Amino acid sequence: MIGRAQSRRADRRSRALRHRRGRATSIAMAIQAPILTEQVPPPIPVFGSANGSSKHGTGSRNRPINSLELVDGIAAVHEHCAVYTGPEAVDIVLDLVGWTVDGIDANARLLEPACGDGSFLLPAIARLIDWSSANPYADLAPMIRAYEFDARTIDQVRRKINALLRDHGRDAKTACELTESWVRCEDFLLATPDFAATQVVGNPPYMRWSLVPPTMRSAYEAKLPVAAARGDLCLAFIWKATEFAPNFGSRIGFLCADRWLRCAYGQNARAALKASHGLKTHIEVHGLPVFKGARKVGAYAAVTVLERGTSDVATRFGKATSLTHLRELATSATSGGRKHPTIWQTSSKGGARLAVPAVRALLDAIERKAPCLAEVGVAVRCGTALGLAKAFVLDADHGIEHDRALPYLRSRDLDDAGGFVSSTYVANVWTAEGGLLDLSSAPALAAHLEGNRERLEQRACVSGNGDWYRTIDKLHPDRVAAPKILIAGMAQRARISFDPGGHVASNALYCLTSTDWPLQALMAILKAGIVDLFGEVVSPRFSGGTKRFDGNVLRQVRLPKWSSLSTALRRRVEAHDATSGHDPVLVADLYGLRSSAQRTTLERTLASTLDASTSLGNRT
Repeated sequence: MIGRAQSRRADRRSRALRHRRGRATSIAMAIQAPILTEQVPPPIPVFGSANGSSKHGTGSRNRPINSLELVDGIAAVHEHCAVYTGPEAVDIVLDLVGWTVDGIDANARLLEPACGDGSFLLPAIARLIDWSSANPYADLAPMIRAYEFDARTIDQVRRKINALLRDHGRDAKTACELTESWVRCEDFLLATPDFAATQVVGNPPYMRWSLVPPTMRSAYEAKLPVAAARGDLCLAFIWKATEFAPNFGSRIGFLCADRWLRCAYGQNARAALKASHGLKTHIEVHGLPVFKGARKVGAYAAVTVLERGTSDVATRFGKATSLTHLRELATSATSGGRKHPTIWQTSSKGGARLAVPAVRALLDAIERKAPCLAEVGVAVRCGTALGLAKAFVLDADHGIEHDRALPYLRSRDLDDAGGFVSSTYVANVWTAEGGLLDLSSAPALAAHLEGNRERLEQRACVSGNGDWYRTIDKLHPDRVAAPKILIAGMAQRARISFDPGGHVASNALYCLTSTDWPLQALMAILKAGIVDLFGEVVSPRFSGGTKRFDGNVLRQVRLPKWSSLSTALRRRVEAHDATSGHDPVLVADLYGLRSSAQRTTLERTLASTLDASTSLGNRT
């Protein structure tokens, strides 16, 4: 009996392996084989040529695709990204791109790059069927194209489409032909852009680029330009969608994460897309039930619509507080005309200004009046990266040589009053001259590090020349000793503290030093609301309402030169109590804002950062 059971298990494993290999072969062929149909001219902008050249180097481009790895990769991406859209949000996106019964015509072409369970595709088909009732001779086959690379998912959605068509009177043959024509089992990011869409809709996958399985990542990097193959998958889908929608007036409507509009990794893509597309609509739906099921979605989403050839149009912008409010914002007219043309309008190195026209106008006014921090002698530097904190961060009773332990500060050590409580130390493996310490001179430190040697040796920063115990960054004695302002890189509102010197800042903190502004005065004005003002507009958002206050954000902060301030204004800045919170009047006077409307906008914006922080704090 045992032998028979083992034999049955072996047979099942053999059949599963054959199925897996067969499925891998078919998927690999679908991904690698070009589609021999009429080619669409490549869209502008172009960072890589249509034949797949890129700037990632030949290593990733020439790596052969392993079919079994590919199947595992598809499964991993599908498991991570299978979050589908609710019907309310779907209807709004379809309306915004003009895929309505009244908006469809015989030349309309709709693309769904990652159709999943059909959340977008089925309602889009239903609208096309309704349109066809008044156009019975229209050829529907070329009017829709959808992609899905997960074989099981595509089988399910094809059955749903077939049933929908049969329910609306199509015979079995027609329903089958349309279904097969519309939906392709293929990886959209590797597909040939042979379909000129007038509308693109969907909820593209969100996955950090570093988490994409290596086989797929290599294939994508060989096909996509550097500007698109970074950060997260969502950006790659947005870019690829522009290649499938090359004609003037074509629209791309996605429910997707908005980090690419704010984060540094999207800078080059934003600059290129700004030259060819208008940001027609951007409505934040943070925290709203726009997705199906109870699965928690960490990335903050927005309804975003791009339109080719209209880069200077006004942007319909809003922050929806409910699904009803989302519908109201989506149907409201854009305001501002050329006075507030688009949230694309920002400095070349900054993120998009995701704010209402009044706040965008306020930042425009500040930008005209005040330079960025670097121009007024304020340097922004990330704290020290260690590479395996377990080996280097020590408790008070660490036991290593006293002169090898330096006080260490993390985000959690900063308090709201502008101070900090330091309770940990960092092991210093560097000499005062900048060389790596000879561990024989510090036996206690050597013994401590030896206990973590195996993991330390595996780090990418190790060259193999006896530097296995180095930290990623050197610890510079002058930087440790220097007074500096510390800003937590992640917080619901800016957490700013002052270090009189002597502490090592972790790489979760950003350090500000100044050659023009006195540090205490700089600390006071930053705490008065300047960092929160810019953070409200340009900071990326994360789960729980957390904002990123990294170097990319801080370098967009504007500040007049200390020497340009009147004596009276200097005294007011110096007298501001950093523990008292925001002072919108002081901030407005610092920037020379005379307009009552601007001062009111400033006050309301700063108040909203406090309200949001309090609300989130109560929620948790």
